[in-house]
Amino acid sequence: ANEAVQHAPVAMMIPLKGLDKYMAEGGPWYGADYVEPLFQTIREKLDSSIERIEMDNFINETEFGHATAEKFIEIWDKRKKFLVSQVSHRKF
Repeated sequence: ANEAVQHAPVAMMIPLKGLDKYMAEGGPWYGADYVEPLFQTIREKLDSSIERIEMDNFINETEFGHATAEKFIEIWDKRKKFLVSQVSHRKF
């Protein structure tokens, strides 16, 4: 595997209130009980090296979107720093 990928930080964002606008109150899937088993399986099976971030939001809410974008930028910056450090240590 690519060394940069092996060292790249990874995170999983989980919107605890639902994965779709249809799960919101008034939506056709509101109150569906299949989401919690999915999240529980993720909690149990997700590799411990992967950061898990659970938020009490629906996936389409602005707060969840902003947090996801901020986490992406944080991970992207860490990856760039790693890649730059790898290039600076190479002898050409």
